[in-house]
Amino acid sequence: TSLFSSTLLLGYLFSFSPSGFGVLAFKIKAPIDIRRKEETKKTKKSKLLKDSLGVYLLQSQKTIKYANNNGFKLPEEGGNWLAYKTIVKAIKDTLSVENDSLDSDKKIKKKEKTKNDTILVVFNPLEKDSIVFKNVVAYTWSKSANKLLISQEEKDSIGTHSTLVNFDGETKKADTIFSSEGIIKQTVLDKKGTRLAFLLSKDTTDIKNYALFVGKQDDVKSFNEAIIKGLPKGWLPSENQDIYFSDDS
Repeated sequence: TSLFSSTLLLGYLFSFSPSGFGVLAFKIKAPIDIRRKEETKKTKKSKLLKDSLGVYLLQSQKTIKYANNNGFKLPEEGGNWLAYKTIVKAIKDTLSVENDSLDSDKKIKKKEKTKNDTILVVFNPLEKDSIVFKNVVAYTWSKSANKLLISQEEKDSIGTHSTLVNFDGETKKADTIFSSEGIIKQTVLDKKGTRLAFLLSKDTTDIKNYALFVGKQDDVKSFNEAIIKGLPKGWLPSENQDIYFSDDS
């Protein structure tokens, strides 16, 4: 259609769903006239119009758009779900202001403060099912299964608390499989989504030491680096190096 064609002209990062799924997902830039106005006005980066997510359904030839997109991922093989991040307005807090005088007719005033919040939406565009996750810092699909590993992080005055959640697209269930104080990085699932690995640091200093955790979803344990032959004493996993499972593992 002409609408789809015009949308494609602004699209980039195209990604076809695995065989049999029938979906094309892509990011959509803001129209050129809007981008030129923003450039002329020297609009701050945080105020620029965000890209949208486009989802084209091949069978029905319909295009669905989602504004304020902050990235998306699909399973590499198999699966009928996609996950994407989007920016929404969230109420931060509510302040109530009252007049101390008992004789005053002044009404209570409420002031709501809002902030931008990023959520993760896991979406099946064919069945129109979706589930939303908050406080997501990372997410990764297993290669050949409808399983998604989600890393959530909450901060307070005491420190950082991290949680790992597994979403199974077949059962449509989300289960918490690990929770701890500290920061989690480099989350990964094996090809079938039955095993996972990640790095965890409980250090509160800028320079952090990370420990490697490996296991199945109901049995995650810290990996003992001492069993690695030839590893120099004191060497630890690096948060700057990707973790992966071999396809035959």
